[in-house]
Amino acid sequence: MCIAIVSLTLFSGCQQVTELSGDDSAPDEIMKNAGLIHNEMISYYYMNRKLEDAMPEQLVSELLELSGEYLDKNGYDPAETKERISQVREKLGSSPLKSGSAGCFSINEDSFLTQISETQLYSDHFINELGKILALAEETNDREQVKEYVNSTFYSIQFTTGNDLDGQQLFSSIFNGSYEFWESYEEGNLKAKTIKGSTWVIINDGIGGVLGSIFGPIGSIVTATVFSAATNEEVNS
Repeated sequence: MCIAIVSLTLFSGCQQVTELSGDDSAPDEIMKNAGLIHNEMISYYYMNRKLEDAMPEQLVSELLELSGEYLDKNGYDPAETKERISQVREKLGSSPLKSGSAGCFSINEDSFLTQISETQLYSDHFINELGKILALAEETNDREQVKEYVNSTFYSIQFTTGNDLDGQQLFSSIFNGSYEFWESYEEGNLKAKTIKGSTWVIINDGIGGVLGSIFGPIGSIVTATVFSAATNEEVNS
């Protein structure tokens, strides 16, 4: 996999969206506790899923359905949840996951920086710093080393825009939550599927959160959950 630092370039493809204001988003606790909520949602998926060895479209459909079910059961506005999940579904396009079309969400690591640039939310500086994390993961595939880098070097960067600062907090929170989740469950068995704590499973969760932020906090955590399970299934296939 070759990681390149890209400039902000807009591509055609799935419908582009604009940033949502806080008033249009879920309660603030999603942003404050993104890593914890992510862990609860991905755990809810693995405890309640009915489909194993599903095709990508089936996997995404069940992920979104169970994500909405989790949010509804935990007191989030059903209308808000339905709208955000619908937006995430549309952004995944007709060929979700690995084979995503230009402009659509995809778990293909080679396209992560391009996907983030397409959101038009984050600066070149922020995207380049994420690129360094991806490059380190490609070079070492050592999740301990990547975690140390995220929590020291990346987290200490003084970004200057609100979106970059939010993205920094969001990525770090979901990354650390994902790290804890897969560390805890990789030796267990969820619905007969052994969890593997791949570095990319953990990183992809954080990337999913950053990408989904175009749909506010609910969109962020839902996209992170989709990327988490989808990448794990890819690793285990």
